[in-house]
Amino acid sequence: MDNPEKPAVFKAKHAVTGKAGNGITANDRGVVLVTAVLVLAVLMILGTTAFLQTNTDVRIEMNFLAEQKAFYAAEAGIEEARARLCLAASNTIVDEDPTNPDWMACVGTKSETTGGKRAVPNCLSWTPSVQTALDYTVTIEHGNDGSGRVLYWGDSDGNGTNEKNAAGRGETIYLVTSFGRCGTALKIIRAEMARVPPITAVSALYVKAPTTVQGPGVHILGADGCGKSDLPGISTAGPPGSVTESGSPTITGSTRVQYDGPNRDIRAMIDALKGHADFLYETPSATQGGSDRPGPGDGWGSPVAGASFRGPSVCSDSNIVHYDTGGTFIRFSDGVTGCGILLVDGDLEITGDFSWHGAVLVSGSVRFTGPGNRNVTGTLMAGGSAGSSLIGGDTTIVRCGSAVDGQTLKRPLVILSWRETA
Repeated sequence: MDNPEKPAVFKAKHAVTGKAGNGITANDRGVVLVTAVLVLAVLMILGTTAFLQTNTDVRIEMNFLAEQKAFYAAEAGIEEARARLCLAASNTIVDEDPTNPDWMACVGTKSETTGGKRAVPNCLSWTPSVQTALDYTVTIEHGNDGSGRVLYWGDSDGNGTNEKNAAGRGETIYLVTSFGRCGTALKIIRAEMARVPPITAVSALYVKAPTTVQGPGVHILGADGCGKSDLPGISTAGPPGSVTESGSPTITGSTRVQYDGPNRDIRAMIDALKGHADFLYETPSATQGGSDRPGPGDGWGSPVAGASFRGPSVCSDSNIVHYDTGGTFIRFSDGVTGCGILLVDGDLEITGDFSWHGAVLVSGSVRFTGPGNRNVTGTLMAGGSAGSSLIGGDTTIVRCGSAVDGQTLKRPLVILSWRETA
């Protein structure tokens, strides 16, 4: 017998349980939807954060690269100024008023330095840069001591070492400021620089230790053979009697022998110049002739003798030659010539023909032995003893101011200080 109520009961139960045909309730569908929305929101937040972080990193990297490029541009400006202040440069910037504390020259164009801290006031001379690839402007001023006095780099106290001074001793110190730019990035570098000061000669022959000058063929001439200022023939830091003469050598000058003279630090002088060497040799306990290579055969210059071998030579070459003997010696046997500055860490012995135009600085002793014609035009300075023993030869050391002063004039400038200011 049919029961007409059963379908109604079934429908009621179905409505109460809320079951769908796939077994998912309405509540389940709501939870899934909320979860999906939350996941999408989290993903959007993560994506946005990643995008912003990446964008920030890219901007930081771009700013860093711009600052690096600006820094390198500023460095390039320093180097252009350094090169153009060198007297050997083809585009030399000439300092026509070296004693004026207000002198200034600029490299670049006025429009590059307008506005804000890029401005360069009162520039007396504008010079275009030699290049256009990098964006920099450079100011060149005279260094000063804060009270309006121009500063110099040189030997102000006569000890042979260079220092800053306001006494006018040495070469003008230049304060160079370079403004390097890349886009909106700006870097400023400031450097002090000066030309390499010439060696301060105090006599034709300078010695520190007891020294023997021997033989009638020896001529030590302090009178300036190049027409400048006469100096003593021999100067020594030692007391009277520390220079011994035998065999009637010829010694002349403003004073024949100056005792208790300035105490020159020859090794410090060598150290200050050896970094500029054109020829550098590490040769302990060696003997070399004029054709030996590496060595004198590398071509150090050929002085042209004067009217006599006792007169000053002339030479247009200028080289700095440095020998590091490791505390031993270098011996030149025959036919060695050169023009410039000869630096010897150790002892120097010359046994044959020898001609040098410029300055010879030896940290140890100097000895002339054996036959041969030997001429040093300029000055010879020894930190130890200098013994001249002539055997059938001729040795001349003649003072020549231009032969000494001219050896450093065309060298690149020395950086005395360097700092980044912005």
